[in-house]
Order: sequence, then structure tokens, then C-alpha cells
Amino acid sequence: MKKFIVLLVDDDSLQIEILTAFLQASFGNIEFFEANNGAQALEIIKYQRDIDLVVSDIQMPEMNGLEFVQAARLIIPELPILLITGNMMHTSDEVKACGANALLYKPFTREMFIQSIRSILSST
Repeated sequence: MKKFIVLLVDDDSLQIEILTAFLQASFGNIEFFEANNGAQALEIIKYQRDIDLVVSDIQMPEMNGLEFVQAARLIIPELPILLITGNMMHTSDEVKACGANALLYKPFTREMFIQSIRSILSST
């Protein structure tokens, strides 16, 4: 069975741990890449073209999630991307205009997170 490859992008290491646990509990054969900001994430996707999904925070130093999505679309246009944020000022329309597939507001449950991912993957 092919490994499910996920890139997690967040400057909060605790958030990365939580997302990793949620994904491991729901998808069996999974491999993770991690980045602390959008610039690091771009370097990863330049060389790791078989990523199945990106989950990225919006608020990060150096390059935020919205900037990352726009740049990532130039490298891998069809890459499924879920943006997460605790900032209610961001809207679903805004993130979709930047190229993300969906937006999920923090705090969220594991079920909400996994449902968002399944919805993205079924539509791509």
C-alpha cells in the first residue's frame, strides 16, 4: 500500500504534534514532513513532489500560509491544501482565492479535522 504523505506547516510545535496524532489515528500508512513557515515548506515541495496533502497554519513568521499557498500553486498546481487558523478575520472565500482548498478554524476536533481532509481529497 502506498504511503500517504503529508506536509505539516506551522510555527507551533505543539500544533504539529496534535495534527500528527490526529492523522496517525485516522490514516494507517503515513509519512510526515514538517516546516516551521511557508518558506521552509516551499523548499520541501520543490524536492518532494509526491506529497498527497498540505496542512498549513496561516499566521507564521517569514512567509504566512496565504503567501505559501500562492507560491506552492506555481510549483504543484493540483496539490491539496488545507489552511487552519485561529483568526476569524480570514474567510473561506479569501483562502480559496489564494488557492487553498479549504479553511478550518481553531479550535477544532479530530473529527472536524479529518472530515475536512476527506472532503478535500474526495474533490481533488
